Amino acid sequence: MTTAIAHAQVEELQKFALFRSVSPQALEDLIKVLQERHYPAGHVLFRRGDPGDSMYLVRSGRVAIFLSGDNGSDIVFRHYGAGQVVGEFALLDDKERSASARVDDPCDAWVLSKADFLRLVNERPIFGVELMRGLSERVRYTTDYLRRLNGAVELLINNDYERALSEMTASAADDEIQGLITAFVEVVRSMQRRQKDFRSASARPRMELDQGD
Repeated sequence: MTTAIAHAQVEELQKFALFRSVSPQALEDLIKVLQERHYPAGHVLFRRGDPGDSMYLVRSGRVAIFLSGDNGSDIVFRHYGAGQVVGEFALLDDKERSASARVDDPCDAWVLSKADFLRLVNERPIFGVELMRGLSERVRYTTDYLRRLNGAVELLINNDYERALSEMTASAADDEIQGLITAFVEVVRSMQRRQKDFRSASARPRMELDQGD
């Protein structure tokens, strides 16, 4: 790999929020173990329940995170695009995937396996420390998101849509968490529209019946 290519790839990695606090020297070592992959639209990266053995750095395209319903339909929670990371917590624990990931638009990605990550951390402990700093920040923001989400869900159960939106639209310092919040807001808006349509449809037969009398 030429110096120019390595430098360009380091600059690309620095655009990922996860690596903003990682030194260029550590990123050069990381590049050596990253696997370049291209995935066509429709390719499933992993399914819920699969072992979490790698993370994906999206360089181009779009990846959907979804759960499959009992009726066979998929519920998409959000999309990841260029400069975002999918499945990063697989590097820290041995838990199964909590959701599925599918390529919606042809995707170029770097893949970091847990085995390569652990080997790199063993050879260069400072890299592990720097990356853990980034991951810990994401854990903190994710925990805050889940706390607010739990409160918002309780409000939704009581059909209090406006307060649920207010709970979730506070500013977030993490771009990825803000993306999750945006997705949640879109879900709430959709629920509002459906409830409005249902009420309109329910009221229409009564009006026609009154006119017939």
